[in-house]
Amino acid sequence: MKIKKLCNQQYEILTKDNDIYITRHKNPGTDIYIYFISIWEFDLKGQLIEDECFDELDQAKNYIKNNYNITDKIINKINWSKKCTK
Repeated sequence: MKIKKLCNQQYEILTKDNDIYITRHKNPGTDIYIYFISIWEFDLKGQLIEDECFDELDQAKNYIKNNYNITDKIINKINWSKKCTK
């Protein structure tokens, strides 16, 4: 299992079965962010199998942690206060 910050607004988590993306978008006219989870499954030739939206980052983290068995070590690396590494 690996995690990579793709840009200032997106993380990618690679598992043996899935490619998981967590993306944040600022709600226009506010300081509030919306968090999107997109799950792509390798066995289905890269097909999108799930797309979810959350109001809180903790909700998004708990969702992938509980539904896709993502470890706390990986979850704790999701932090938008750090800059992107390319």
